[in-house]
Amino acid sequence: MAVAWLFAVLRDASAHRLPPFDGIIGVANAGLFGLAFPHPGGETDDPEVVRAIALKMAAMTQKAWGAVGLLPVRFGTLVDGPQALSDLLEKNRADFAARLTMLEDTAEWELRISVDTQPILQDKSARGRDFLLRKREKLQQTSSNSTLFDQINISDTLDGLAIAYHQLPADDPLLRRWVVLTQRGSAGTEERFDAWGALLAQRGLSAKVIGPWPPYHFGAAP
Repeated sequence: MAVAWLFAVLRDASAHRLPPFDGIIGVANAGLFGLAFPHPGGETDDPEVVRAIALKMAAMTQKAWGAVGLLPVRFGTLVDGPQALSDLLEKNRADFAARLTMLEDTAEWELRISVDTQPILQDKSARGRDFLLRKREKLQQTSSNSTLFDQINISDTLDGLAIAYHQLPADDPLLRRWVVLTQRGSAGTEERFDAWGALLAQRGLSAKVIGPWPPYHFGAAP
């Protein structure tokens, strides 16, 4: 029996709105509809193979989400064919239904706020690559004690816009990251992000907003 990667769950009543998919397993049960991507076969210990599968599933999830509200499933959930998928929907119907109620009409965004180093890197008087790198390194070393990031009042910024948000780890001391959950299709969302970015630019910070996409960080099915 073919093993498949489950990547999304939606309401059965909404399944007719899905775009066409080639080779995808779709199973209905308990008022739910599960979408799974057939395992390509062979070994999946190779990180590049796993990465390619993850990217394909993310693209399919995004495509489906563009047409209908859904619950994204965390990467790595395997089912042993259509009957196993049907059984999974039945077993978890209460949990899936509750998550759908909370998330199916939402969108996720990522906010990235960084110290703007462009004025340093573009300084005409700073000659030599080594000099520029030393300048950036010094900025990195002192940025953790800087008050620049203290100027970011994320709670006030997202008041009335975000349903939920939380900070993500960042391995660069010049960077802060958040994921934000908003009402899907809410008018003025991007304009508000743009206005916030313009305000931060006046304070020496650079803002980048990525999205929207399915709500992976806010209760995606395990």
